[in-house]
Amino acid sequence: MSNLYSGKAEEIAETKYIDWPGRPGSAVLDNSIYRVHEYAFMEQEEYPELLKDFTGYMYIGQLNNLSNAQAMDACEKLLKIGKLQAEAQKDLDDLRRTLAGMGFPPMQTGVGLVPYDTLSNYFRGTIGTFEDLIEGPDLVEQAVDLFTDLQIANFQYFRYAQMPVKRVMFWMHKGMDGFMSPGQFETLYWKPFMKVVHALAEMDVTSIIYTEGKYDSRLEQMVDLPENKCVVHFENVNLQNAKNIVGKNSCITANFPVYLLEYGTEEQVIEEAKRQIDIGAPGGGFIFETNASIENVKRENLLVLYDTVRTYGKK
Repeated sequence: MSNLYSGKAEEIAETKYIDWPGRPGSAVLDNSIYRVHEYAFMEQEEYPELLKDFTGYMYIGQLNNLSNAQAMDACEKLLKIGKLQAEAQKDLDDLRRTLAGMGFPPMQTGVGLVPYDTLSNYFRGTIGTFEDLIEGPDLVEQAVDLFTDLQIANFQYFRYAQMPVKRVMFWMHKGMDGFMSPGQFETLYWKPFMKVVHALAEMDVTSIIYTEGKYDSRLEQMVDLPENKCVVHFENVNLQNAKNIVGKNSCITANFPVYLLEYGTEEQVIEEAKRQIDIGAPGGGFIFETNASIENVKRENLLVLYDTVRTYGKK
């Protein structure tokens, strides 16, 4: 998987919700990935406007509030941003062609988001949606339904586009244990998301579902994934339970803890890798994977992990 973005374009846009290495004044370390900062860009009383006219809410109302000079300045910035992003996209396409020539097809050809996470990440923020779950759950449900339908419509290109693979990556940001009740998770998080996943399966698209946080209490609700059409990554879960429940219908990827690669011994790395392979490998449908990014790990631990997976994993 390869993702490249133009930091300069983000500077011109004065992006608020992410910070990244190299940005003037950034606190993010040079060897780190970007950092997310959440904002509530929408107030609770704005739900009716969002639900009545999504396009108008997103664009027309914003432009009407700008003076002519402001609008022209915004358009000029958009042109600069578009040019820089196009340059970054060209570099990305070159990299993907290089990887393809080495025998590595793209991991994904599309990116999606759980409809509830769209609302929480980009409109109301985590705290705002927590308040809405109590004060206006019907508004949350309507917004989630809106984002579900919009996303399914946006994925229709899979019916016509020629691609080396058809896979969509979903990061599940707000569905972990404890973030909402089982009933709320079922109604507002999982079922709308399943509408998107099943719509993709009907187009012969594989969904790569990247759960974040602990997912032990969600496993029983994940059994309605379309059979043999999903890859499910777990960050923190009882792997045996995930294998027994989710692994019946879907490929699962392991949750090897990055902290062992950062702070553990080589012996601890080998022991945990073997344990996970013993659980996940029988019967197939298993991909060995770390539970998070590896930019700060000990090189010697990473090398011994690769060696263990390549040797022990063949037995």
